[in-house]
Amino acid sequence: MGCETCQYEDRIKALEEDSRKNQQTHKDFYKRFEELNVTLVMNGKDIQGVMSKLDEISRDVKEIKEKPGKRYETVAVCVITTIVGGIIGFLLNGFLPM
Repeated sequence: MGCETCQYEDRIKALEEDSRKNQQTHKDFYKRFEELNVTLVMNGKDIQGVMSKLDEISRDVKEIKEKPGKRYETVAVCVITTIVGGIIGFLLNGFLPM
């Protein structure tokens, strides 16, 4: 008895066609899944780059914020030095007349 006389031949052919479609669907799914995985890896690298730049920017901002304080300290030292130098000069002029 051959398949030519089989009463389920149409059903078997339909199942075989479904199987071929399912195989192609699975291939497409895994291809998209792999593409998504590659995209996630690339996004992870991009995020690392952004975080690195953010750290660099944070350091720069901190340095810029500290500059006025350093300038104030420099001005204060110059003023104090000038005053102390003036006092010493006045005292020496009074003690050592020329």
